[in-house]
Amino acid sequence: MIRPLLFAAALIAGSAAAHGTDPEFVARSSRSLWPEPLGSVAAFDRASRAEILVFAAALAAAIKPDEAALMRQFHIAQADTASVQKVAKRLFGRLLDNYAIARASCDVGDVFCDPIANGDGLSAAGRAIADQLPERMRPWYGEAREFHQTLFADRARRL
Repeated sequence: MIRPLLFAAALIAGSAAAHGTDPEFVARSSRSLWPEPLGSVAAFDRASRAEILVFAAALAAAIKPDEAALMRQFHIAQADTASVQKVAKRLFGRLLDNYAIARASCDVGDVFCDPIANGDGLSAAGRAIADQLPERMRPWYGEAREFHQTLFADRARRL
């Protein structure tokens, strides 16, 4: 069976860099920080769910309701809040769909397997995992969080 390509799995499996318009803002990620092997569908899906949750939390933290806040956050001269909200809504939809696909391989007691019904639930679960991670996952989490914040900032600057 061919598994669908999960958005977040691509980030784990081999992201090199996402370059922004300013060399100060470059998103980099190292798959070597993920502390578990990716040799099975269940392991791949677990890593995907984790990345999706971290990205959802970073996305929720990045979107601001007003133009001035967006301009400060993303270091830009002008912001289009409607475009940012539209992109964020579309991304939350994709993240939610991919989370549901990756959740299909969950076993009882598996991590990152809570049922989630909407984007708010996804970002809340993403914020909650920071407090629940075992020590061996903290280096991955720190870099993943920074990567997703920088990646979305880059996307927002291009709108």
